[in-house]
Amino acid sequence: MVDQNLIIAVFLLFIVVGYFSKSGSVLSLEAYSMSRNKLNWFVISAGLSMSFAGGAALLNMASLGYSFGWQALVDPISFLFGTFIVFACLKFYRKDNGITISDLLSGTEPRLRYLIGAISSLVFILVVAAQFVAISKLLHPYFTWIASELFTLILAAITFGYVVIGGFKAVNKTDVIQLIVVFVFFITPFIFVSLKTESEYAGKLGFSAMPFDVIVLLGYTVIFIPFSQDINVRVKSGKSNKEARKGVFFGALFYCVIVVSAIYLGITLNSLGVTLSDPETAYISFFQLLSPGIGILAVIAAMSIILSSLDSFSLNAITSVARDLLRRGDQDDERKLILVSSFIVFSIAISTALYFNEILVIILSAILIYAAVLAPIALCRKFGLQDNMIFFGSVISIILLISIEAINTITIPYRSVSYPLINFIIILLIGAIMKMMRAHG
Repeated sequence: MVDQNLIIAVFLLFIVVGYFSKSGSVLSLEAYSMSRNKLNWFVISAGLSMSFAGGAALLNMASLGYSFGWQALVDPISFLFGTFIVFACLKFYRKDNGITISDLLSGTEPRLRYLIGAISSLVFILVVAAQFVAISKLLHPYFTWIASELFTLILAAITFGYVVIGGFKAVNKTDVIQLIVVFVFFITPFIFVSLKTESEYAGKLGFSAMPFDVIVLLGYTVIFIPFSQDINVRVKSGKSNKEARKGVFFGALFYCVIVVSAIYLGITLNSLGVTLSDPETAYISFFQLLSPGIGILAVIAAMSIILSSLDSFSLNAITSVARDLLRRGDQDDERKLILVSSFIVFSIAISTALYFNEILVIILSAILIYAAVLAPIALCRKFGLQDNMIFFGSVISIILLISIEAINTITIPYRSVSYPLINFIIILLIGAIMKMMRAHG
């Protein structure tokens, strides 16, 4: 009962801070989704580290460490390389007036803007769905008298609500508190438990070879970070270039500390010969088995990380749907757009969470969609292809890839590489054909 009360108390703390962070009536999407030139480096670093270190980066990194050992380091290493790209392009983010990924990549072609907006919105919604699953899996064992589906719905609705009301300001305030909670309730107990745990670290259960597709998909973080909406809005929100740069640096540092600790945690369980029926329980099992007395602290820390990622990507999804898909012009009632967008995002995310109920499946699907569609578009724009050529090529490629997935008899190996390559080649071919048609036109 004490554990349950503590969980409820900390959860309510985040919710109260989130709901009471609203300042007046939000009249524009930009005011709702960022605080341009207002944030110091610590707030930026808290937002970035907590946003990316969600259920996938904590529960799944512990799971991957348990199953694959130090091979899981491909994720934090890719994150650091992605951060280096952000440093190189920091002035570009600061000067650009866009908010969403579509603003960064679509150019002047409105149809390409809708396409990128639809794909990026879908990716964000899938990440939100994964966090819904993660928070439910983490906390439901303490509230087993509530049906798991209803429990997921209640937690999702309460958390999503403060994002709809408070926007970026609510997300930032809760991020700072959540970062402090994570370092006090997870990193500190983790160090304490690890130091007193004896292990040969030889992998008594044995580590499997990480599948090629999983390695590549985790490696795509190097692309995801520079084209992340979180990076875009938080760099723009820095008081200065220096504050933004420091925020990105420490955000990456905090992220890596959290993720590497989670990986090490999973490796330790494997090395001790602990058998888990579900590797996604590695994080909780570590503390329950090795130090039951402080296990609840790790649960609260994990709850903090998941809620932070959930609210950040909820904000991204709401903003992307409203700005890229629903907005028609400057005369639109943008507060109404936010509400309509919120309903769409929540409905799809909670439906996805309840249907799949698996964190890793949803996250890897989101990364695959992102890599297969958005990465080739960014590359083709870098090569100078015209936006209409990129649009038509991408549409044809998406139809082809969906058809391949729908036909069970066709299997393409190494989808993490082959799908983006197929999309890239098709865009180039369509571009060449359109140029030839114009030349002979």
